[in-house]
Amino acid sequence: MIQSQLKAILLDRTISNQELAAMTGINQKALTKIIEGRAKSITFTQLNKIIRALDIELDDLFTITPDLDLEVTLLTMDEKAHQFNGTVSFIDHAQQVQFDLPLTGYYRQNGSLFTFTLNDAFDDTLDGDGIATRLDQLLPVETMSASKRTLLQLLEQYPEQQAWFEAGGMQLSNEPTDAELERYLKVGNLVARTQYERLHRLIEPLAMYFLAAIYGQFPKFLGNPQAIALPWGVPDTFRVFNFNLAESPESLTNGGITKRQEQLRQQQAFPVSYTSLDVISYFSAS
Repeated sequence: MIQSQLKAILLDRTISNQELAAMTGINQKALTKIIEGRAKSITFTQLNKIIRALDIELDDLFTITPDLDLEVTLLTMDEKAHQFNGTVSFIDHAQQVQFDLPLTGYYRQNGSLFTFTLNDAFDDTLDGDGIATRLDQLLPVETMSASKRTLLQLLEQYPEQQAWFEAGGMQLSNEPTDAELERYLKVGNLVARTQYERLHRLIEPLAMYFLAAIYGQFPKFLGNPQAIALPWGVPDTFRVFNFNLAESPESLTNGGITKRQEQLRQQQAFPVSYTSLDVISYFSAS
């Protein structure tokens, strides 16, 4: 599958769609479709204008990735026990191979907030968790977000902050100065934001297809539907969905986490949030 890296390049250089339109002379509406990957075609003239404006090679603009896709099927949704099970299928179109993995978990509800915990399982052939590893294969390339770029700059400037990524974590001195405390909080916040952005991007396809499967059944726990219609015809109200992809016990143990209480804390440390509007946007752009 050929995928455009234009959006990632613009994020890395902090260039807006409007700015690139001015740089290339391409209509902004048409250019936005190209950037978001929704354009049905792109002309040689447009390609030439883009690579000249950004001073890049054509190879920098596109990457060839495995032709992979996924599907989610929900078999049961137990609203009394707040549990669900189904199948997540990873499809390799090029090799004509399909991997079906069990999808189990539970959910909690607090008003319009729904928190879903999806269980992963260790795969010996992949030497890692099956769902997370295959989700990672769906990603074309790593996007350099503004948070990650700032974090790398700080780590280069203050090498001692690399301790954030060590087993014991970053430790403050007994009497830190104001500058040390400010740097500690700034780096810690950037580490958390970078991890969240990575998880958000990793889990998004699974979360979106999982929610689409739920909306297909529209179970009672979603509440009383209102008169706002989704693209596939199901009414909806505004909701917030948190997702946790729970690591397998084997992966946690391999990472040095052995106590069950710590496992649960680690698994739920970074829930990824989406809204019902994100579901609409995701499938509208597909």
